Amino acid sequence: MKTKDGILWKERFADRAASGLKVEDWCEKNGITKHAYYYWHRKVQDNQPGLMENRFVEVMVNDPLKEGWCS
Repeated sequence: MKTKDGILWKERFADRAASGLKVEDWCEKNGITKHAYYYWHRKVQDNQPGLMENRFVEVMVNDPLKEGWCS
């Protein structure tokens, strides 16, 4: 991805978020297809290291038998 394209789309995403409009409405207002919006959204996200890290978290579950919850 070219840096200038990434910068342009990051600015567009920020503009859309600041507008408070739904993606569909913002795209229509700005002459951008929803397909292009989501294509670039994914492309920009995939190009940001660390953004997709830690997608899983450890969950600690208590054993109900050891805790005396069950008879």
